[in-house]
Amino acid sequence: MARAARGAGRKNGPGKAAAARDGQTAEVERGFQPLQSKLRPPRSCVELVARGRLVGALRGSTAPLAIVCAPAGWGKTTVLTQWVARERRTTAWLQLDAADNDVLVFLTYLALAIERVAPLERAVFEWLESPAPPVAERIQPAFATALGVAPPFLLVFDDAHLLANPRCWQVLRFVLEQLPAGAQLALGARTRPRLPLPRLRSQGRVIELGASELALDLDETLELLRLRGITADPEPAAALRRATEGWPAGVSLATLVAEGSDPAEWPTHVHGRRLEIAQYLTAEVLDRQPRPVRRFLTRTSILDRLSADLCRAVTGAPDAAALLQRLVSDNLFVSALDDRGEWYRYHHLFAELLRGELERRDAEATPDLHRRAAAWCEEHALREEAILHWLAAGEVARAATIFCDARIAMAAEGRGFETMCRWLRFFSDEQILSHPALTLTAAWLYSMTDEPRAGRIWDAIALGERFDDSPSPDGAVSLRSSQLSLQTAVAAHGAARMLDDAVEAAALEADGTPQWRTGTMMTLGVAQWVAGRNADARATMQTVLREAPGCNISAEVGALGHLSLVEADEGHWPEAELLADEVERLIRESGYGMHGPTMGALCAQARVAARRGDIAALEALTAAIDAGRQRPMMPPWLKLYTAVILGEIALGCGDLPAAERWVADGSARLADWPDAGMLRPRLERLRAAAEERRLSDRLTPAERRVLELLATHLSTKEMGQRLYVSLNTIKVHKLAIYRKLGAHSRSEAVERARELGLLPRV
Repeated sequence: MARAARGAGRKNGPGKAAAARDGQTAEVERGFQPLQSKLRPPRSCVELVARGRLVGALRGSTAPLAIVCAPAGWGKTTVLTQWVARERRTTAWLQLDAADNDVLVFLTYLALAIERVAPLERAVFEWLESPAPPVAERIQPAFATALGVAPPFLLVFDDAHLLANPRCWQVLRFVLEQLPAGAQLALGARTRPRLPLPRLRSQGRVIELGASELALDLDETLELLRLRGITADPEPAAALRRATEGWPAGVSLATLVAEGSDPAEWPTHVHGRRLEIAQYLTAEVLDRQPRPVRRFLTRTSILDRLSADLCRAVTGAPDAAALLQRLVSDNLFVSALDDRGEWYRYHHLFAELLRGELERRDAEATPDLHRRAAAWCEEHALREEAILHWLAAGEVARAATIFCDARIAMAAEGRGFETMCRWLRFFSDEQILSHPALTLTAAWLYSMTDEPRAGRIWDAIALGERFDDSPSPDGAVSLRSSQLSLQTAVAAHGAARMLDDAVEAAALEADGTPQWRTGTMMTLGVAQWVAGRNADARATMQTVLREAPGCNISAEVGALGHLSLVEADEGHWPEAELLADEVERLIRESGYGMHGPTMGALCAQARVAARRGDIAALEALTAAIDAGRQRPMMPPWLKLYTAVILGEIALGCGDLPAAERWVADGSARLADWPDAGMLRPRLERLRAAAEERRLSDRLTPAERRVLELLATHLSTKEMGQRLYVSLNTIKVHKLAIYRKLGAHSRSEAVERARELGLLPRV
């Protein structure tokens, strides 16, 4: 079963990163094409007030972390871009958005940003394209190596408040800790970053600018007025500054009203809370625009970003390009998103107020505007925008179709789990349940999370009457086949149902695509092994290993690992060792990361390491398995069988405390998965062996019955009545239990029994 013979046709992955030339960032050859505009500071359409005092404070700080944090409209991005423009060190910029909450997307952009300031290993981009990238094992160490030898640099992350995924913040904290001397990480955000700020402040490792520092002073207010073509004396300018509290967006809005009016009247136009100021001033601005411009502004306010072609599709205006350019020229709160003048966006606050105007003035047109936007975005492969617009238009089926079709495509692009989960939150439970394919796709995603919404979705999956022979958008032969494969992988209903579902799924996929056929065969082999049918499992896994190379690395990893476990179960150690070594090479060479099938591979390697006496390897593998068990994607059956395997290994190595911990863990898992196939008797044998090792003589059946009653509130007399024995007999059994468990009281005996797995934990 040599690797060379079976793996000769294996591809190197979905894409590769081309080498950077002439100091430019490498282009990543992959389905997911990073937007280069996110890696450049935004370009202003007008001249901006110089924030020299703030830039000077940032440049003068040696703190490794700089935070510019304030609400919308306070000029955070302006300060950061001006800092970058004056910086002598090498700089890199990353404009964050909601899509970056997909860890793979974030890591890709982070790698591209790091590459601009440090010599990053090219293999990082290949690892990022693998089905399950080895983030902790390889990618983060590669980041650390690159940063460690880099000259001083400045790395800027703008709109960091849009980063909500804790795993992304863990990576950012890692990057911060790896910064070399003279390097700085800068964050622009509306809310406080998810970093240990109290500790960083106490260590003097952070400089912070907030709204009070970002507020315009008098000179800056005068300068802003001058740039808008308004000549003013210090006194009315100071009154305007006081009325707006130096809020840059408020002052900028006020200049549109101030133009042509008496400076003495300026403060009367700005009063109350900032939102009220903005609403009033926006109304003033809109009222001054010609009707075609007002109509264009309100109708395009449904768009998160604007292009001439998209605006033309939404508004139907043939002169959309000219109107958009007019907004840019007149500085009606439009910012460029690229250097080509193709994409723009409204200031967030301005867009919000424009949408309010649309609802007041033209609400009946809103659904049709969203339909036009959705159709354009769908045609141009802008999936997220298309989904949102179809939903806003009330077209749930269209949105669901795009979402389901995206599942396979997103995986091929190197994105997937976090992005799909985020998109799924766009739909309500009722919308998900109204569309069978969407229900299945949601269930696949929820099988890998602890999402609270999963309950209703899984109830619908279990009923199954809507999942027929219709083609499935995820590549399965049918909706029914996809449903059965999902139920096999999660196995929520026990080992017997797991095997039944696996048999039916494999039969349905017999003529399906190689990827799905080998995937269902691999899960069938696992289900057969869990059911205790080793001969069947061996034959199934061997079939997978003949067909999976080159088309399904996940099935190949799972088959190698579980076949090694089958051989070890039957004492065929030479075969088990060869298979464990082969799967270790496959994972190492392919960069395949932590996933469900990896657990079987790691367990097989751990067994072999224990047999060889390689304690260092065993400890590393045990830690990796334990870490994998903490991931929300691991179902109860998988946690149970890893507990059994690790407990058996620990007991065989003479580590009785570890074996007892795994017994207790496995016993807790049985509560969630009572129909456990061969895992239940194996756990019982492990429990008995650990108990035998711990106790000089085992608890007798009578003592076990008394022990179970010790965990209740029954008195000694009531226990005797319950068991139909004398009070003296109960006392004798209690003393024997205390002695064997090394306990001195009833509560201590109960607690010790729970530690040993003799009693369930409450």
